[in-house]
Amino acid sequence: MLASLTTMSENKTFTNITIETLVLVAVWERPFVFQGCFKITRTGAIHSVLLFFRCECLTPDQSDTINPDFSPHDYRFTHLYNATHPVRPDPAIQSVNHALYLLKYALHATLTEMHKSQTQRFMSIDAVAMQAMIRRVEPILKGEVKWTGAEEELGFAASMDFSPQEVMGEMAANTLLKCFNHPDNGLPGTH
Repeated sequence: MLASLTTMSENKTFTNITIETLVLVAVWERPFVFQGCFKITRTGAIHSVLLFFRCECLTPDQSDTINPDFSPHDYRFTHLYNATHPVRPDPAIQSVNHALYLLKYALHATLTEMHKSQTQRFMSIDAVAMQAMIRRVEPILKGEVKWTGAEEELGFAASMDFSPQEVMGEMAANTLLKCFNHPDNGLPGTH
């Protein structure tokens, strides 16, 4: 089996992806909560996969939230949705576990950038401002308009490229592009 994996990695062209993370809500009080979406695009492709999330950060204080030493154990997705259905990933499945690791790392990198570039923190938003934000984001979420640079006004956006060099990275990229976007998520235990 190991020989076949080695041969596969030597002969295969891997799937390069870009993960754009848009953080719309950041609660910097315990528990730390982040909400937004990931836009996952295969390099050179037109179509993207959108995953909407709510994630809790389990570190003890704000400065640890964006500790440069990333740990996937600091982050827990409490809600994860594709465009039409909840995603209920089973972390016991190796490719799913690697895909979740990538999403957590992308969120961590975005929060690190967010912390570096923001000088003030907003603790609340009024109902009128929230409705205005929803009206601006809704057409993007429905796919009626393209995702553009305007999202930076709505929240905080950052992007990272992922170029797998081994089989497990390829499995993670394909899980993000295919399984998490399928109505039944392509995962055991989802209904």
